[in-house]
Amino acid sequence: MVGSMTMCFCFKRPMKRATDADSRSSEALASAAAKAAEEKIALAEAQALAELRALAADTAVTAAEKLIAARLDDKRAADLIKRSLEEIPSKLN
Repeated sequence: MVGSMTMCFCFKRPMKRATDADSRSSEALASAAAKAAEEKIALAEAQALAELRALAADTAVTAAEKLIAARLDDKRAADLIKRSLEEIPSKLN
């Protein structure tokens, strides 16, 4: 009987160690999953911000096009082009 108690005792300790190792492994997996989820959320936030900035830029360009089209006649356009061409040499230096 003593032998069977010793055997039983010996089997309990390794099982407890395996359970502790499983617990640590589960914690590591949960931690890795949480980190992956956080990275995925951060990526989605960055993509949403980039899309919002692109939309804002497109809206600004569209508004500028409408303003220029409404306020710029042929004479003003020709004057603007002439002045811009005259400024090129000074901008290159």
